[in-house]
Amino acid sequence: ITRCVFKGNSSDFGGAMYSVGSYPLITNCLFIDNSATDSGGAIEVNSDVATRVINCTFVNNSAGIEGGAINFKYLADPAIVVNSLFSGNSAPDEPHVHSGSDGSAEYCIFNGSVPTGLPLINCHDLAPDFIGGDPFDYRLTCSSPGVDLGSSDTSSYPYLPAEDFEREARPNGASHDVGYDEMTLPSDIYLTADGVNSDFPSIQAAVNACCANSTIWLADGTYSGEGNINIDFHGKDLAVRSMSDNPDDCIIDCESAGRGFNLSSGETTNSLIQGLTVRSGNVGNPGENGGGISCINASVTLRKCIVLWCQANNMGGGIFLNNSQSFIDRCKVRENWAQNGEGGGIMFYNFANTVVTNTV
Repeated sequence: ITRCVFKGNSSDFGGAMYSVGSYPLITNCLFIDNSATDSGGAIEVNSDVATRVINCTFVNNSAGIEGGAINFKYLADPAIVVNSLFSGNSAPDEPHVHSGSDGSAEYCIFNGSVPTGLPLINCHDLAPDFIGGDPFDYRLTCSSPGVDLGSSDTSSYPYLPAEDFEREARPNGASHDVGYDEMTLPSDIYLTADGVNSDFPSIQAAVNACCANSTIWLADGTYSGEGNINIDFHGKDLAVRSMSDNPDDCIIDCESAGRGFNLSSGETTNSLIQGLTVRSGNVGNPGENGGGISCINASVTLRKCIVLWCQANNMGGGIFLNNSQSFIDRCKVRENWAQNGEGGGIMFYNFANTVVTNTV
């Protein structure tokens, strides 16, 4: 069984799959939101011979008694789980994998609770760092601890898949990733304002997924709503650019619900925002700064951007720079407002060593 998704199934035993007296090999599969009233929220294996679960992802499965994701029971030969990822599963006895017989888990992530009832080799309790977004995406980001964490030793594990769920080659790096998908994100990501023919549903989803030094290209249009405001690079030096390089046609509209960009994790001027308009930002809570863009203990290059109609309760109605060495070039910062009267357009604070050129 390979490259399958099992979602929202339920039963007394083995919510998604029940195997008895067989020889199952399960690879590159995703099990989400399955449940069993008794045991094996996603899978129950009974009296099988050498069951193998390899490079699978189990999320939010549940069982009423034992084995929130998998229950191995009365096995004729040892079972093995390899290069797999478990997160958010639940059961009173072993939320991820319960074994009433011989078995082992090797090179796996068990987020929140490592199994105690079976031998473990190179298994870890780690947060997987999924791409997320809406609909939720269970692929790994490039910063996930699951990247290269698996084994590629085909002599020890002869059934390791050479491809992932999307038929992309494994491994993509030094070793197999854990889970159903191998992390193979391109350095150029393309988004559209309406989400049609878009690599990700929002700018933040793309930022979360991509690696440092990637470029997120925005087609012309108006980007607004959750995921398209309060954009945080999370310390990665990235570029967010309009395809047209024309800020009049590529707009982030905050709709008075927050700011456009919020950088605070040590980004450098290798981070780039270019060819965009950030408008109608509003951070109205007492003491808040930077209605359109806030850059604290971080830096960014702003080039050919417009910051318009933004306001802050405190300082920097358009842009707030605190301990920042940013570079602002060929931008327009106009009709913004700082309610306490300091820095209606731009506020340089705490020795911000910023260079501003050719800017209105």
